[in-house]
Amino acid sequence: MGKRTRRGIIAASAAVATAAALSFGGSAAFAVDPNTPKIPEALDQTLAGTTGNQASFFRFASSNRVLTALFAAQNTNSWGDTAILASSANYADALASSALADELDAPILLANADGSLDPQVGAYLATFDNIIIVSGTGVIPESTKDALVDSFGVGFNNVFRVSGVNRFETAAAIAVFTYFTGGAIGGTTNFVLADGMNFPDALAAGPAAASETNGLVLLTDGPDGVSPFSYALLVGQPVSWTPSATLPVGFGGQTINWSMTFLGSNVTVVGGAAEEAAGNGLGTPGTAVEYDNAIVGADRYETAAMVADEYFGSGSTTYTLASGEDFPDAVVGGGWAANANGPLLLTNNAWLNHYTEDYLVASADNGDKFVVFGGTGSVSKDVSLTLYEDFSF
Repeated sequence: MGKRTRRGIIAASAAVATAAALSFGGSAAFAVDPNTPKIPEALDQTLAGTTGNQASFFRFASSNRVLTALFAAQNTNSWGDTAILASSANYADALASSALADELDAPILLANADGSLDPQVGAYLATFDNIIIVSGTGVIPESTKDALVDSFGVGFNNVFRVSGVNRFETAAAIAVFTYFTGGAIGGTTNFVLADGMNFPDALAAGPAAASETNGLVLLTDGPDGVSPFSYALLVGQPVSWTPSATLPVGFGGQTINWSMTFLGSNVTVVGGAAEEAAGNGLGTPGTAVEYDNAIVGADRYETAAMVADEYFGSGSTTYTLASGEDFPDAVVGGGWAANANGPLLLTNNAWLNHYTEDYLVASADNGDKFVVFGGTGSVSKDVSLTLYEDFSF
């Protein structure tokens, strides 16, 4: 999990104390990032280039989004001791969890649309020491936690929930949990603010935030503004959760004095909706959110390519692609890409989007890995063929 540090890290004793209470295993277990596709299970094709390098092309796909997420997790080397479970019906929770997934070397798995567990997913989750549920009880009910304990043998005290009353509070809770779980407490917090009412920008924003020291994802209410929870985090105010919020031990009740650990922020807005939301800010009339950088392309595809260039440049060796037309197969792709220390790019279903192709041709090498999330109905074989041709040097 290579992290960029934009500004110096200053230890904050209060934050360190809280971090100890929220400690999970994961990244410390690996000297280098372990998260690469297994060969040959997910291998589409390998091309030998004239340089002697090989470009390897992978596809994670199954019959539905739940099993695609499972297939991706099962066919990746090697995870930490924690897994994340999110709703398959509400993409926002999984997208907001990318930085946490990277912090813990954790796969993101999905519950069924009704919040229950596919038996295959339950059995796989039981191979981990800890499970963090990042969706509220309205979408993943307590009965699912009970099933993990009663049917799959997971310890009751090894299943945690981090969630709020809606997707915005849930994203804020995940952000705070990620911050206190990480090892670089204090210093500048690098927020990436993306549209919480549509998936493409948040999908690309997750790996970007994960690449930063103290990088956190927050979601906007489309272009309409930001929630009180998001605003408090962005400006360093105490954060008051709703009574129905579910927070692990160590959060110190329903209010966190974020100002005790807040040592300034760098805020990047991703996409036009997030930029508009920052201007509308909090309340009516709104209190605008000041931001340091805006990454806004002509469309979702250019925005994702611009995010990739800003945060990764040509420094990655693994590039993840997903459909920009619909979210189901890609819902866990951001967390996977974050673990692989690479960007997530978007493509049209039928052809490789030209913004994405231009970025890849300029940045990638024929010794790199290319991972497509979704079956050929989501990302066609023509997309893969174009990639093969581009990197057949």
